[in-house]
Amino acid sequence: MAHDNIYYLIYINKIINNIIKKYVGNDAMGITDYIKTRLLNNRVEQYNTKRSYWGESERQPRVDGINTGLDLLDALPPVINKTIANARYAVKLDGYTSGILKNRIDKANVNMVLVDKENKLSQEQKLTLILWARKIDIRQVAKEILQGGMVDGEGLIKPVERWDKSIGKYIKPIFLEIGAHGYGLKKEFNDDNEVQLYLHEMPKDVVNGSPEDFNNFVSVEAGTLTVKYEPEQVINFMYNEIYSEAQSIILNCLDDIYHKCNLERNQVERINKDNIIEVKPSIDDNGRPYIMELSSTAKENLYADYGTTANSNVAIVPPGIESKILGGNNYQSDYTRQTEIFRNNILRTFVTPQSQAGNERSNQNVAEYINDSAITGFIVNVANDQKWVLKYCNQLLKMQLELMGIEESLNIYFSYSRDDVIRYIMKLSANGDEIYKNYLTNFEEEQPVGERISSESGNEI
Repeated sequence: MAHDNIYYLIYINKIINNIIKKYVGNDAMGITDYIKTRLLNNRVEQYNTKRSYWGESERQPRVDGINTGLDLLDALPPVINKTIANARYAVKLDGYTSGILKNRIDKANVNMVLVDKENKLSQEQKLTLILWARKIDIRQVAKEILQGGMVDGEGLIKPVERWDKSIGKYIKPIFLEIGAHGYGLKKEFNDDNEVQLYLHEMPKDVVNGSPEDFNNFVSVEAGTLTVKYEPEQVINFMYNEIYSEAQSIILNCLDDIYHKCNLERNQVERINKDNIIEVKPSIDDNGRPYIMELSSTAKENLYADYGTTANSNVAIVPPGIESKILGGNNYQSDYTRQTEIFRNNILRTFVTPQSQAGNERSNQNVAEYINDSAITGFIVNVANDQKWVLKYCNQLLKMQLELMGIEESLNIYFSYSRDDVIRYIMKLSANGDEIYKNYLTNFEEEQPVGERISSESGNEI
């Protein structure tokens, strides 16, 4: 019945269009376009609400018994909140995760080269661009973008103009803080789901002078200063963007990092203890623990009755750790197996090659390595990371070219040196030729600007 109404309204709309065309002309067609859009949007909304697995209606049980269970968010809530602050702390806390992250970034961020595809730059222009790239340390800029993307998910760069005696005016990228305490980033979207305004929040105390004097001032509320940026004033880098949202690698494995670190910490602090007190909090109706960690008061009371772990043979095990893992004859094998699960989950989140054989030496020679495919494996993800970060580095390059008065149509861009990639691939796999051939398909044929460039005085750069 709802669909019949929609078709009827569309039919009426056609009649209105014909009348307007006849008596008013095409100038008023914007009105009918708006009506069409609203009708179609309403149709989509009605269509969506009839399916229990879309929209808010997914929480309403259906009479046919298909959706009578729990929502996954209620049944399996995250242990660790997915915030930028937690993601940054996880990298600093866990050396294992930090090492995997550094490996992924270092494999992508090899030597960067400047490419003049058509050899249109003069010697002086090449020299200026290379000096500029060194001045801002473009490889460090790329590293910070990669780190920000994989950990925070996204970041905000404010390009500003500066002056240097050897370069003249140049573009300098300033990374704006968005994830620390008191900082934030909000976006306003237009009807086409494009960002039309960035709102940057920061503590008022970090600003010198009166915020009201800023030309991009918006407001000051509860000690938080908000300023605005037009889309062309900043660069918003977003990692693995899906539906206008960035996807952080670290956020996707926060629970695994927590469980791994918790297990390792308890293994060190509570090994060889004869008696273990396991603390299991009560569970609410949705299966969620009322508390995730003991309060300091609760711990002090337990220590008062049983002594500290340093002075007694009693260990207090927090939620998330099974006491049977920390005691008994099979302690070491249980501990190894459990930590291996969490470590592999972290490796797979980073698409890092790993053996399915685990730590058993007898299986190492016949182990199947996952995430090591020439088509879908680690090297493909590295190539994607390179293309992603180069997109933003080349935005900065475009701004510098405009500042220098160089035509935008010239085919000039940053790329990565292939020699470093070749060396890595040959070490990675015996099938290096196949992997490298696949890697090359990600990039155009290119000829980088020569490394040895002479200035007017004859000195080599």
